[in-house]
Amino acid sequence: RASVGSPGIPAQDLPFVIKAGYLEKRRKDHSFLGFEWQKRWCALSKTVFYYYGSDKDKQQKGEFAIDGYDVRMNNTLRKDGKKDCCFEICAPDKRIYQFTAASPKDAEEWVQQLKFILQDLGSDVIPEDDEERGELYDDVDHPAAVSS
Repeated sequence: RASVGSPGIPAQDLPFVIKAGYLEKRRKDHSFLGFEWQKRWCALSKTVFYYYGSDKDKQQKGEFAIDGYDVRMNNTLRKDGKKDCCFEICAPDKRIYQFTAASPKDAEEWVQQLKFILQDLGSDVIPEDDEERGELYDDVDHPAAVSS
């Protein structure tokens, strides 16, 4: 269910989609019926992770901002052949989101993309490495940097 106050956005209209595709998402309430994993069309749009019933849906089933989360592969989530396709997005004091991708490679791609963005979100810190800092201005006309 999309949280109250968050307008529904059709899956097709998501802006700035970095990665998208079908994943199986683990239910929050582990049901006894065995429908523990549900197929969801998931999309990473900038720094928000959306999930839908399908890629044709007009409204997301849920969304969360990934800022502050951590992501990692986790092969203990399942006992079957898909155990190496699992990853989770977690944060202290927040719900853990667990997913199964179509293949271990696909799971790794999701993890890499999420890590890449999370690293970017966390990089308001000036890099320690002086070389990196110098490169930022190499191809930019930067009058402020010219010593008078």
